[in-house]
Amino acid sequence: MNEYERRVLDLAQNNMNLREAAAAEGRLSLIEYFGYSTQIGSRTAPVLSGEDRQAVIPIQADSYFVLSYIIASEVYTGAPEFVEKPADFTLQITDTGAGKTLYSSPTVAELLVGGANAYIQGIPLLLAVPRVIRPNTNVKIDINNFGPNSLAGIFISLFGAKVYAI
Repeated sequence: MNEYERRVLDLAQNNMNLREAAAAEGRLSLIEYFGYSTQIGSRTAPVLSGEDRQAVIPIQADSYFVLSYIIASEVYTGAPEFVEKPADFTLQITDTGAGKTLYSSPTVAELLVGGANAYIQGIPLLLAVPRVIRPNTNVKIDINNFGPNSLAGIFISLFGAKVYAI
């Protein structure tokens, strides 16, 4: 088992955030791996240099979502390709139900999703403390293209677990 697999297993089995979300249900709860995704921009409506864009992901009403890691990919030629070194864009994630942002300010995407460079090990980068997002709320994703080129589209995926009563 490599380090990434060990950390994922540890999060799933021992994480206090998952336990707290399960306890909040007040009944026997089921914890399942889950992900939410969205696309910002496209080949026909690219994210221009200097442009801000956003998307909203509705969280299902039947379960808490425990965000553990984020992945970004860019559309280059019509098919998504994994971005080992994400394009020149900043990323901010906001839990609108709690009114809380994931980072103090929009941050270069590579620092949030991991990268192949020696100074940013791991793809994806696991959050040190996963974020618990309440049911029936929204997660707002904001990006800013600070690079010199247009982005043909960015896919953002939020992965973790959903916790719901059974």
